[in-house]
Amino acid sequence: MRRLLTHAPGVIGILLAASPLLAHHAWPVDRTTEITITGTVTGYSWADPHVTIALDVEATGTIEKWKVGGSNKKNMAVNGWDKHTLKPGDVITGIGFRYRDRSHAAQLRKIVLPSGKEMDLYGGLAAHPADFSAFEGRWVADLAASQLHSGVQVRSIGLAFGIGGDRVRITDNVVSTAGKQIGQGTIEFITDDRDHPLDRVVPGMVARARWAGPRRLETVFTRRSGVVERVNYEVSADGTTLTNTTEGPLGLQRVIFRRPR
Repeated sequence: MRRLLTHAPGVIGILLAASPLLAHHAWPVDRTTEITITGTVTGYSWADPHVTIALDVEATGTIEKWKVGGSNKKNMAVNGWDKHTLKPGDVITGIGFRYRDRSHAAQLRKIVLPSGKEMDLYGGLAAHPADFSAFEGRWVADLAASQLHSGVQVRSIGLAFGIGGDRVRITDNVVSTAGKQIGQGTIEFITDDRDHPLDRVVPGMVARARWAGPRRLETVFTRRSGVVERVNYEVSADGTTLTNTTEGPLGLQRVIFRRPR
């Protein structure tokens, strides 16, 4: 990945150079159906990468052990959360999305406290479109239709998207013209339109990401030197094409992706 950054800055944005950054899971949830659960708090972990809550939930005469959670501490603190917000014995109602494997686990977007107060778990999530399925899954670059920076020589580029709450996970795979795999990894963006450090990739670099609708993801990378690269992803109206554009010191790069056959 760092080889790509050295020889071809901006190839598929900073993504391909920065893939080891924030290697992290996204929530494997079913976003097609929202659930509401009520339970008694048995545990509350105020920790990153996700704040989590353990609940005892009554169901058909039994007690189900649920694990639910939301965003990181920074995002939740913006919404008024802290390490004292919940305590064992509190009865809360959570609204969110259950894991796809139907286990007793969920990603919550909001809870109702014993006082009746409602609290969001994600900064600005309610304003986001609920369905980003147009992005999810695998994409393969159509290099013949793409416009790469001068000197970039690759045989194939693959991307895979996973969406979870205010996070977008993108996995890449890049093969050189010689058939050698020169890039593979995962990056995760927090789509709260705030700066997040990427020091583990490039010291002093920060990234900012936001949804500009259900079919467009916009990201900005700023280096310590002040150099800025804007990297955007947009899915066509018919859902068959993903366009990745990078604008920076090397000019404009446009990579066209399509669904694999």
